[in-house]
Amino acid sequence: EEPLKHDLFLDAGGMILPDATYYDEEDEAAQNSMTALKAYLKNISMYTGYSEEEAHHSANRTVEIEMALAQFMYDEPIVKLENSYVHMNLTELEAHAPNIPWAKYFGGIEGGCQDEGVTCLSDMDGARK
Repeated sequence: EEPLKHDLFLDAGGMILPDATYYDEEDEAAQNSMTALKAYLKNISMYTGYSEEEAHHSANRTVEIEMALAQFMYDEPIVKLENSYVHMNLTELEAHAPNIPWAKYFGGIEGGCQDEGVTCLSDMDGARK
């Protein structure tokens, strides 16, 4: 129950920036977000071996595609982080999203933690069903 401390975020994927408002060409904050996104995309493209020119083109094209897709997005509702906490135990997760192998997923995390000699998922023991 501490969303500022613990967070497991699962999403179906989609846009890089959170919602369509970040792609509004007439909004200064959105322009700043897109500029930062282009710089980030250019940098990671150059790390993968693109030339600076190729990386620049790739970043600009990616943002163009994102802007086109953003036209079909719904804006995310604004919810205070403190109100976004939804607690589910393993049984509830399996009922809510039955196509995800939750026991295997959490078992893999737990096994990885043990391999590394760290404690994780310790608070889940009381919530497992």
